Amino acid sequence: MARRKLLKEKITRLKRLVDDDAINDWDIDEVTVFDDKITEVWGEFISLFEEILSTCPAAEEDLYQLQFYGLSTRFDELKVTVKRKIRQLQNLQSQMPDIRRNSREFRQNEVTVKLR
Repeated sequence: MARRKLLKEKITRLKRLVDDDAINDWDIDEVTVFDDKITEVWGEFISLFEEILSTCPAAEEDLYQLQFYGLSTRFDELKVTVKRKIRQLQNLQSQMPDIRRNSREFRQNEVTVKLR
């Protein structure tokens, strides 16, 4: 049960970051790391609940299933928010002008000749 409490705290901390709009100030790399952390915690979560369900009495399975679905909904909300932010940042990057491309464009040079 201590692992479950620890995972719930991790989920709450991740969700608080998203709900606090802190994610709006992040760049694509930060959001990607955040997405990786969510995936990592999700794996821990699945593993824990598989252990719980394999060892709990049959009478308690429904209770644990409800807890699982409640927490998995929170994960889904986090993943959707992060995926939207990643998509938004990728769109912003694709709209930024490519400086190298602009420097290669043909420009007519002006030449001034000094007359004596």
